[in-house]
Amino acid sequence: MGWLTPDGEYPAHDGLMRQRHPEYAFADPNTITAEEGAALGWFLPVEVERPAQTEYQHVNEDAPVEVDGVLTQVWVVTDFTAEETSAHDTAKATHTANQEAEVAVEATLDGMDLTEEQRIHIRQQLNLVS
Repeated sequence: MGWLTPDGEYPAHDGLMRQRHPEYAFADPNTITAEEGAALGWFLPVEVERPAQTEYQHVNEDAPVEVDGVLTQVWVVTDFTAEETSAHDTAKATHTANQEAEVAVEATLDGMDLTEEQRIHIRQQLNLVS
């Protein structure tokens, strides 16, 4: 979360405020207080908890809004597009298949009379370890 600038930019960071106001003597060189920001027309929204999401949703921060006179952080939850859903499902299925294959290989290796060096070599050849 960052600052809301006098011209509506959000989120803006401390460095931008310092860059735009080199004449201002901030009390602490590492931190800008809400009071100092407000004196320059910059405001920190009140943080709100990020909402829960399903595995098929995005959660993104949007520009803050006033709620009962208090500048408040805003979160937007959007559902995946059909393309994103398909890509997610494909990646998830591939990951599951890879895990199952790795378990099968380990079970096979466990049943063989191999040295640890041989097991490592086989895993490397199958890209199971780096």
